[in-house]
Amino acid sequence: MLTSYHEHVLFQKNSIVEKMENDPIFEIVRKDEFKETKNWFKNNINFNNEFLLTNKLSLISTKFFLPNLLYLESVNKKTNADWYLDTSLKINNNVKNIGTNILLNIDDFFVGFEFFFGFDDGFLLLASKFGILAVIGLETSENLITRINEYRKFEGEKESCIFVHIIAMVAISDENHENHDILFLNDSDKIILEKVAQLTKSKFFRKEKFFFLLFGKNFLISTAPKLII
Repeated sequence: MLTSYHEHVLFQKNSIVEKMENDPIFEIVRKDEFKETKNWFKNNINFNNEFLLTNKLSLISTKFFLPNLLYLESVNKKTNADWYLDTSLKINNNVKNIGTNILLNIDDFFVGFEFFFGFDDGFLLLASKFGILAVIGLETSENLITRINEYRKFEGEKESCIFVHIIAMVAISDENHENHDILFLNDSDKIILEKVAQLTKSKFFRKEKFFFLLFGKNFLISTAPKLII
């Protein structure tokens, strides 16, 4: 079962609907430009046009996710606290070890997906500031891949989803959980993951640059270390 906080973040239902609809980040899903970009991702198959892909990701990041980085950071902090500190979570130890190693070495595996957005017993959800959500399976089984695909399809079709696209992959670990091979479910997901990594490494899209653009030099110097994980 998904964490309750993850449900709060991704799903509009029951008593949290009104609260979520009043959160600024959920206003983006109602904007025509956001919907058009989401449809572009949905209707493309291979994303071989590098210029268009770069343009779409840059647009989403600067126009829609730049103003909401503090929200993504708050989700990241809460989910990390749940993962590391909540002893009541019923997660398989093997899965927990694999997931923890990935989270501690995120820049080695998933550059640009720095926001820990949620988890289930079997997979992690990592978000990027480019509007892409990565669903990462932590064990190898046909059932897990089926679950990942079903989750991606379900979430991607929801109008309330704040991400323009969801990619999926499986992290295959050695017995020490130190080395991982990434198995992509299709070539398009690999292309998008690599493009997010490339843009993340560019000067403009450094996290420090984003905070500077949002709040100015004084804010960056005085408070950013408390916010940036």
